[in-house]
Amino acid sequence: MFEPEPALCHPLSDHPDVVLTPHLRGMMQRAMKPTFVDAARGVADVLAGRPPTAVADPDRNHRKAMA
Repeated sequence: MFEPEPALCHPLSDHPDVVLTPHLRGMMQRAMKPTFVDAARGVADVLAGRPPTAVADPDRNHRKAMA
């Protein structure tokens, strides 16, 4: 992951021995269904007032954001 994404002016971006690619693993044929199922479960959890199982920033208070 690049922060911000896409990466802007990163020192490795122009290095001749480096190839940077986007994160596309979740869009591989065998991963698509689990990716979308996990996303739907996260939405259902949040709508039901439960914290989602997959959290990008575990320090964030998701319950507070729902209020």
